[in-house]
Amino acid sequence: MRFGDLLHPPVVDQHGRSLGQVRDAHVVQDGPLLASGHAAFRLHGLVVGRRLAGGRFSRRRLHHHAVYVPWPAVTSVEDDCIVVSSPEGGFASSTSRA
Repeated sequence: MRFGDLLHPPVVDQHGRSLGQVRDAHVVQDGPLLASGHAAFRLHGLVVGRRLAGGRFSRRRLHHHAVYVPWPAVTSVEDDCIVVSSPEGGFASSTSRA
């Protein structure tokens, strides 16, 4: 799967509530060792937010209105949506992550 495959479908929780769309990804370089001697990249989580209307696109403003979804919370990636298992209290805002 390529990151571009995750950018367009809406993201919904297990109850069908919309969380927005994938706006960014968090990758870590701790995957299997490659022939080059470097570790492969692994998708750690997604930054999901609603589309902002008009104006210049500001990363700070985007992330203020976004949530961080750890990759293990993704239950399925389908053609028309990405389904995630949302914790009871919802996902933390991406700006509240340490």
